[in-house]
Amino acid sequence: AHRDLDAALALDMRCAPAYLQRGHIELFHGDKAKAVPELRRSLAIDDELPLAHVELAIALQASGKVDQALVVLDRAATRFVHCVELRCFHAEMIGAAGDLVTSMANFREIVDSSPICPLPYLHAALLLQSLEDVPSALRHLESACELCEEGTESESYDAVSGSAALDIANLATLRAPETVNGAPRLSVSLN
Repeated sequence: AHRDLDAALALDMRCAPAYLQRGHIELFHGDKAKAVPELRRSLAIDDELPLAHVELAIALQASGKVDQALVVLDRAATRFVHCVELRCFHAEMIGAAGDLVTSMANFREIVDSSPICPLPYLHAALLLQSLEDVPSALRHLESACELCEEGTESESYDAVSGSAALDIANLATLRAPETVNGAPRLSVSLN
């Protein structure tokens, strides 16, 4: 893949998607130090690629630069208001940074604006799973699966459905303790 991307960049050094893909590959392989500059280069050439904003925020978050990641997604979420996937990553990252109330409010806004889309339920479930709220995570994953079954023939929704089903299976094997770090378990829901 690197050879192909290098060949594309040899033809056009301003090919933003090539830098985006190089950054994605580096991030996938765990090399955040290489991913961040590639993703920044992609955005410097073309900042109209919502996925580049998401990938940069994920790389920054993985590098421990959560504040910078949130700034990237805060700006992108106001620019790309119709990009549900970007807005879901934004809400999930806000929750992971510790603001569950704002995060769930953002997910609720996404559900209200895109009621047949399973993505906000899936992202909320992943956030809740990371916070060890297994019962709430399962409810949200089940909602995502129900929307996939009800609504559409879309391949992206089929992929979400398959992913949600795997996540449900993984979560179902976990025990849900009554407390997390000594505090009573929160019960949150988009429903």
